[in-house]
Amino acid sequence: MTFSLTKLLQQANYETPPPEAHQSHVEDFYGILKACGYKDRPDTRETVKTAVSWFAQYAVHRKSVEAKGSPILHKSHAKTPEEWEVRQKMPIYAPPKKGLLLFGGCGTGKTMLLRILSAKDDRPEQRHNLPYQGIPFYSSESLVADYQEEGEVAMKLFKAKKQTTLIIDELGGERFVKVYGSDPIINDMLIDRYKAFQWNHSFTLFATNLSLEDLQAKYSERIVSRLHEMCEFVPCIGEDWRKRTA
Repeated sequence: MTFSLTKLLQQANYETPPPEAHQSHVEDFYGILKACGYKDRPDTRETVKTAVSWFAQYAVHRKSVEAKGSPILHKSHAKTPEEWEVRQKMPIYAPPKKGLLLFGGCGTGKTMLLRILSAKDDRPEQRHNLPYQGIPFYSSESLVADYQEEGEVAMKLFKAKKQTTLIIDELGGERFVKVYGSDPIINDMLIDRYKAFQWNHSFTLFATNLSLEDLQAKYSERIVSRLHEMCEFVPCIGEDWRKRTA
């Protein structure tokens, strides 16, 4: 976007969206999941409900920000004084309080769920009637690979996304690669996303196959503490979908 989302959010007095607006988006996202073949299972139902509710609130918030800020950046850009007054009175609906971290065993649908809801699923049905423009999707391994190939260029590109909501899949599954001869590259990127959350209220959504204990062992207590501050931890339970018999 060409306007400063950060500045707009800092000045915002958030309002609560009408219940029907949130519910309409919830229904849209459930429809997208169904169209993409995401199966309803009792053991993952609460996880899906939490994720869909998050994406619905995020979409309602983004729409309100774009409606208020995108067409008119300054009073001088308004075609008429009446148009300026209308824009000034438009509400900005509250964003989610923090991002999400989906954790659980392999094959519980974490990656597929986030891919579909982020608009990064490959199936054409998913692209119909998307309530927002989508969220960039990475895996921790792809970030490490980018750094190994491009070094500082990759780091600068990643850090430039401080005002952007991101999804990072397979957290903890990457190879151990150090940056600047000290911390692993993903540690550095997690700290960067923590700063983006603190300073710009930018969200990160993660999926990991690691337990909370394993996350702390891999990234340190300090990193996991920051993950708790910036994300709601959502357990993903159930059997491995890939091992189910037809």
